[in-house]
Amino acid sequence: MSARYLSENPRWGRHPGWPPAIGRRGRTIEFDAEAVARFFGEHHTREATELDPSRRYTVVEIAEASGLQPDSIRSDMSRGRWPAPDETDGDRKLWRGETVTAHLAGRRIYRNKPK
Repeated sequence: MSARYLSENPRWGRHPGWPPAIGRRGRTIEFDAEAVARFFGEHHTREATELDPSRRYTVVEIAEASGLQPDSIRSDMSRGRWPAPDETDGDRKLWRGETVTAHLAGRRIYRNKPK
């Protein structure tokens, strides 16, 4: 994340917990990057998904278990942000539960919530 969060996200910027502005750069409102990261860590994370480590999962099954959209997973695959499949069955790509669980734990919205 850059040294400062440069623009207010209209979706989250109206939330009562959104950090206060620290200044302006022209018409753009600036926010402290650490305060924004804390906000998202506190308000917009999901519990890490736990899957059967030895079972094989398809994209649709991963989406159902994790709450992601199948298209989001496919998009991440095409951009190199999703692990390679552990095996394939014809055209179907399959991932072991342990592979998916480890990957989702590293995604920003899936990090463990502070208690």
